[in-house]
Amino acid sequence: MNLECDFTEALKAVEGKPREETIRRGMQRIGVMAEEYAKAIINTFKKAKGTSQGVDSGSFRDGIRSESIEDGFGFRVHDSVPYGIYHEFGTEKHWLPFFDEGGELTGLGDWAQRHFDEIGFEVKGKRGKALKRPSRNQKIDVLKQIGGMMVSLDEMAPFRKAAEYANSIAAKVMKEEMANE
Repeated sequence: MNLECDFTEALKAVEGKPREETIRRGMQRIGVMAEEYAKAIINTFKKAKGTSQGVDSGSFRDGIRSESIEDGFGFRVHDSVPYGIYHEFGTEKHWLPFFDEGGELTGLGDWAQRHFDEIGFEVKGKRGKALKRPSRNQKIDVLKQIGGMMVSLDEMAPFRKAAEYANSIAAKVMKEEMANE
């Protein structure tokens, strides 16, 4: 997912004509602030049910970066994972397996194994009662029996919200940069 902003209107709101280097510094600042804003959205996002979205490893959030484009007269904020688009726009409820075709745990399977009790899964002992501390292998056996689960993501929109934020601060940042010339 990429975020690119057009600040033509914001620059019209700045009195005087900023120097090229001032614009470059301002764009870099706005880009970094947009990056931080997108990460803050991910860190604090709650689903409609009021629980965390399930950003588990931090790879999505930590892979968000801002970089200069257009010779410093613009910036781009982007992520580094193939599934970022699903957090941006959300997904419909769909089935995902715990294991791939080779029998290896998928990302969801690994997550389910670590959050086994929270999900409501249990390992039954010989007498039919749930074990209090099942082993990793016992948990994996249960996951193999279940096969997978239905999942969905709510629309988080960190990039679209960061774009709105960037547009809202652009004129102020440029004025501050001009004052520092």
